Amino acid sequence: MLVGNIPLELGNLTSLRVIDFAYNYLSGAIPYNLGNLKAMKFAHKIFYNTKVALAIYDKISFDFVDNMEILYIVSNKLLRGYMDNVNVYLKGRNIQYDKLLQLQISIDLSRNQLSREIPEEVMNLSYLQNLNLSRNLLTGRIPDKIGMLLRLESLDLSKNDLSSAILTTMIMLSFLSHPNLSYNNLSRRILDSGRFLALSDPSIYFGNYAFCGFPLDNNCENVDKPSL
Repeated sequence: MLVGNIPLELGNLTSLRVIDFAYNYLSGAIPYNLGNLKAMKFAHKIFYNTKVALAIYDKISFDFVDNMEILYIVSNKLLRGYMDNVNVYLKGRNIQYDKLLQLQISIDLSRNQLSREIPEEVMNLSYLQNLNLSRNLLTGRIPDKIGMLLRLESLDLSKNDLSSAILTTMIMLSFLSHPNLSYNNLSRRILDSGRFLALSDPSIYFGNYAFCGFPLDNNCENVDKPSL
């Protein structure tokens, strides 16, 4: 088991492709030179379930995210923010790309005690294929713009406190094959068109006592279909 700070020397391992510091007692700050790891492909569970707070430097470089396919930072106590940009040196020119998160295909923020409503900005991540916000303290409605995530294949919003109905805009999610909406306060009739016609697993909706319709046995008599 690793204890203490993450050494700055980690940033010298420029050929490193996979990193995993899960289930340790790491403390202090994520090294500012982590951006040197430009060969990095997978940071799955990179700091998963570390026991003390990890502070992110104001000037930390996330240049490695340019090649990143999976970035998994969950069950931590991350403090402060991060820089959503990357500098690319191409043919003698220094080009800065902003809004880097828009290129992410997989985001897992489960088990982080996130609260309030799901930010509308998440719906701008048009390349997103996998989104896991489960086991948090999220409230309010599922954002109306969720239908904009046209590449979404897996969506886990389970074990929050989300309310209202399933939005009809979710019919537009033609690639969605692994949703989990269980254990919220969602209500009304389950959508009976689009991808939802093919979702026959009732566990997708368990724990939402006001839900009705296929594949549940609850009677939908006198219940209106959800609307925009």
